[in-house]
Amino acid sequence: MVRVWPITGSSRGVGRVLAEKVLELGDIVIATTRNPSQFDDLMDVISTLHSIFIPLDKCLG
Repeated sequence: MVRVWPITGSSRGVGRVLAEKVLELGDIVIATTRNPSQFDDLMDVISTLHSIFIPLDKCLG
C-alpha cells in the first residue's frame, strides 16, 4: 500500500534525508521548503513520482 508523507523542511537536513528515503520506498511525498533553490535536484524526482512540492514563504503581518 502506498502511503502519503507530508514532510516539512525538505530542502536540507533531516527533512531532506527523510524525503529521499520515502521516495526510495515508492511512497508519495508532500514536501515543503522555504528554500526552493536548494531543492531543484530532488524536485525532478518528486515531479516524476506523483508527489507534491510546495514552496513556502515567510509572511509579515
